[in-house]
Amino acid sequence: MTYYQEQISKIKEHGSKDFININSSENTIVLKLVDDSDETVNLLTEWRKKFKNMFATNFGINKERTKNWIRDSILKNPDRILFIIYFNEKKVGTIGTALYDEKTNSAHIDTVMKDPSCNYPPLISLVEKIYLKWMFDGLKLSKIQGLLFRDNFPALVLHLSCGFQVVETFPIKKILSNDGWVWKKIDPKSETNLAERYFSIIELSRENLIKNMDEIDSKMSF
Repeated sequence: MTYYQEQISKIKEHGSKDFININSSENTIVLKLVDDSDETVNLLTEWRKKFKNMFATNFGINKERTKNWIRDSILKNPDRILFIIYFNEKKVGTIGTALYDEKTNSAHIDTVMKDPSCNYPPLISLVEKIYLKWMFDGLKLSKIQGLLFRDNFPALVLHLSCGFQVVETFPIKKILSNDGWVWKKIDPKSETNLAERYFSIIELSRENLIKNMDEIDSKMSF
């Protein structure tokens, strides 16, 4: 088991309790390990449907599949973790880590979502910067990557403000299935596979994150 996996396992052993606390003005922001309660399942199902066009895959989304995804793809997966973002004690979003690469000691920031009804513009920027710092300090990663649609401008601006840089962009095409679709990389020189959208790979070093960190009051606990 790698150091990365050991730390992920330790967090999961403690269950859904306060892990990262962020104080912003008079607001309280807390990150807790995702749970499979009915409330969380309902919220994640609703958000996944709302933002389905910003994911690489789409399928028949329902509460049962969401609950199974939380249990099997997150809680039982030693390479992946997901946190619920609480804003003033209300569940308003998610942020996570996935796709660990032992060779490069890197991982992806993953599943960053916010409930549109949460009207606090600085929220995700605050959370992402603190979360990225934890990924470097707590998981001892050498670099952090991400994958997003090139036309997802709000997400791109957010990530760039944290210090990410675009390192690659490639064309993709939607491949339909009986259950939904998946976006696949295509040969840019192909005359038959015309690009429908583009993916961008972004990358972050610890040095670039620190340059873009604000003075944020936060603490981490198990």
